[in-house]
Amino acid sequence: MKILLYTLAVAGLFFLMLLVYLIIQFEPVYHALKKFDENAIAIYSPIVKKLIETGDITQALVSKEQVKEDLNIDDITSNIKAVTEKYNIKNAKGISTNKKGRMNTVYSYCDSFFVKDTINYNDVFAVIKPCQISLVEDKKGKLWLYGLNIDLLIYGGTPLTSDLKKELLILKSVTQDIIKLSAKQ
Repeated sequence: MKILLYTLAVAGLFFLMLLVYLIIQFEPVYHALKKFDENAIAIYSPIVKKLIETGDITQALVSKEQVKEDLNIDDITSNIKAVTEKYNIKNAKGISTNKKGRMNTVYSYCDSFFVKDTINYNDVFAVIKPCQISLVEDKKGKLWLYGLNIDLLIYGGTPLTSDLKKELLILKSVTQDIIKLSAKQ
């Protein structure tokens, strides 16, 4: 009986030490997360799941849609222009990089006001390019439309200004429509 009590006491002490260690390790993380947008944890959960599933962080950071088999690049370009015009975006341009190998065309649809607003908020937006999608031919010859997961920009850290959040929510809607509608029409 004494051995059982001694074993339970040692296990209890070990558990208590482990608990203290975890609190010390994760307390700063907890306080940092309290400053994040209230939706941050919900945004990161599917990203971590996708990262674990694929082992590839790039797969976790994008939205993608397979293009309908009977559409070609001209159809898709026309579809993208039609969707962007629906949102009164007149400057959607595609730049093709398919000189050799698989096809890749990058479409950009930012307006100068949005670019200015995002860079005024944070210089790093200059390289993130949230209003850009890519049409990519995969290794099997299938076409895919890819865009950045804009939820990360909206909810992934400390709360944005209300104006920037509103602009990014509109951009998210535009990007989702471009990807989904252009791949299926």
